[in-house]
Amino acid sequence: MDMALLQTASDANILQEALLHCIGQSELPVLVLHDADDRGYELVRQMRTWLQQQRLDPRYIVDLHGSTEQKATLRPTKVMSGELEAWLLARFVVLNISVKYLPSRTQLVQDIRKSFEHLLHEYVLENMEQQFALTSFILELDAAFSYTKMMRDAKIDTWLLSRLQQDMKAEPYHAVVNRIVEEFFEYFMKFHGSHVHHLEQTWFTRKQGGDSNT
Repeated sequence: MDMALLQTASDANILQEALLHCIGQSELPVLVLHDADDRGYELVRQMRTWLQQQRLDPRYIVDLHGSTEQKATLRPTKVMSGELEAWLLARFVVLNISVKYLPSRTQLVQDIRKSFEHLLHEYVLENMEQQFALTSFILELDAAFSYTKMMRDAKIDTWLLSRLQQDMKAEPYHAVVNRIVEEFFEYFMKFHGSHVHHLEQTWFTRKQGGDSNT
């Protein structure tokens, strides 16, 4: 799951400051897990009051236990991690909270291309004695192989979404992106690595020739 875990501070002022900072920086909901006792529900009410005082939407605070009339029997400090995970996933379904953050399809495609080109940069730099600005060379590679179209035709974004929602849903988003793109990169280099190396040497020679003439 893509989330940060924060333990509530015993000092109310510190907790209030941390809460307002988190919401101000991310505008993401804050999920509150407590022992489903009077103290826990009072904490939720206090946090919502702090937001209202700052003219922020109190719905940023999500009580994972529901209302006081729906008091849950589970107490996080009294159960094993596996039982707590199962309970949390069930509560997410009830509260309509996505287990995995999924960006827009446009952002997904951009992240895939960025990760792929990062791998290309690393590959090229490993085989060069000097490090030049490689943007123009990467553009030449895309023109030669149309790897952007190859990734689109291979439906890497659809494959990535499927993996995020299924067997990799517990892993961070960018870790999954990098792993999927690495798999495609290995496939790409298996079939096109020699051609990439040839273009790399041609570009490097041309670059050296241009530098020597300046």
